[in-house]
Amino acid sequence: MILLIDGYNVLKLIYPHIKGPLEKQRNLFIQELGLYNKKKDSKLKEIIIVFDGGLFNHATREIKHSITVIFSGKKQSADDWIIDFVQRKKQEEITLVTMDRKLIELCKRQTIATLESEAFYIIMQSVILNNITTGHHIPLPTQSPTIQKYTTQDTEYLDAMPQSIDQQGLDLLMEQASLSIPPEKYQEQAPSSTIHKKSPALSKKEKKIYTTIKKLY
Repeated sequence: MILLIDGYNVLKLIYPHIKGPLEKQRNLFIQELGLYNKKKDSKLKEIIIVFDGGLFNHATREIKHSITVIFSGKKQSADDWIIDFVQRKKQEEITLVTMDRKLIELCKRQTIATLESEAFYIIMQSVILNNITTGHHIPLPTQSPTIQKYTTQDTEYLDAMPQSIDQQGLDLLMEQASLSIPPEKYQEQAPSSTIHKKSPALSKKEKKIYTTIKKLY
């Protein structure tokens, strides 16, 4: 499965109070995606995260922490790049992470799975935290990223370099917490006293979502 992420859409969810450039937050999130990807141990074919803008008119691709990072270029938006990619790769198994209604509707027409940004973020954090608490050691690539003009050819992957991520993963999560939602936004909710009834049978759409989520955990 290819995991395609609408980059700034997710970052604006994580850091809603930050105005202006999100470069530090963007780099931190890519590092977290790298940890998540290594934990998945190649169960995902590729993780692609797409951002608006870049240094050039054309789209560029670079590999950072095993994640394919796309900047759409000055002549098109990240949404445009995602739409083009989805239409060209509709025979592939793709899951798009976004809250963008336009992109979600397009994916429905292409029978491509979508996952809301908040849901994926919770899954990613859960996988990273589980990795830390169970004491697994997963290598992270340490090579400097290379930037090149994006082409439609298949991407290449960088080999991982040995490096323990237990403490590093914890540090990343703590750093993100310090940059994320202001403390006053957090409100502890009382446990619900609602008695849960037996869940009804899942619809076809719900089963598809459930299958996608299982692959991401």
